Amino acid sequence: GWWVVGTTLYVVGGKALYKVSSGGTITSLGLLNTIIGNVSMADNAVQIIIVDGNAGYILTLATNVLTTIVDGNFPNGARTVTFLNGRFIVEKANTRQFYVSGSYDGTLWTPVIFGTKENSSDNLILVEAFVGVLILWGQSSIEFWQDVGGASLPYQRIQGATQAYGLAAVASPQIVNGQEVFLGVSPAGAVQVFALNGYAPQRISTSDIEALIEDFGVYVDAVGLTYTAYGHPLYQLTFPTAGRSILFDA
Repeated sequence: GWWVVGTTLYVVGGKALYKVSSGGTITSLGLLNTIIGNVSMADNAVQIIIVDGNAGYILTLATNVLTTIVDGNFPNGARTVTFLNGRFIVEKANTRQFYVSGSYDGTLWTPVIFGTKENSSDNLILVEAFVGVLILWGQSSIEFWQDVGGASLPYQRIQGATQAYGLAAVASPQIVNGQEVFLGVSPAGAVQVFALNGYAPQRISTSDIEALIEDFGVYVDAVGLTYTAYGHPLYQLTFPTAGRSILFDA
């Protein structure tokens, strides 16, 4: 995984976290407990948090010190993390619950500040903040929550916004041309590429592309990447097991 803060790039490669300056200088900052798989990263302008499906880690930006989160209330096993309105948010593995950190402090977690994906019984597999809204991605549903300033859990589900679409690949969502694009599962069970139009997923893949994805056999490891080339916002979806990539021109 990688994450940018200001003009500095932070990269996890193998077990190590590296800092890459704008001039190309590479500095090793410490080691994680795992060596394979994707990591998820976020920052609060003071700290970077990293989760790898095993533990959580905090890099203090002012000191470049990397530490493992030792708070017993942190849900070890989280695979995704996001930041919204002063707090880090992670999912608790194999549940519908998400946990919230202390204000601007990823080392502090409390057992009473957590929420539960409410509308469906499928597990929560990805948390993501987008334009001030917390998106809870499930295996067969999507919920949207907003910050209401609550004293304990500050977030509340947006009534009527829940969608009966699932997330087919945890690493697939990316923001392209102001929209969230992802590999999803339709209510009928079809694996398709969607773009969120407000809260509603709109299919952007063609039947031919969908047949290609089905022929891959394995698509849960798909990774999304977005970039702009010659004025064209592009969404690239790579399937590591199949050794193939597809590209959407927005």
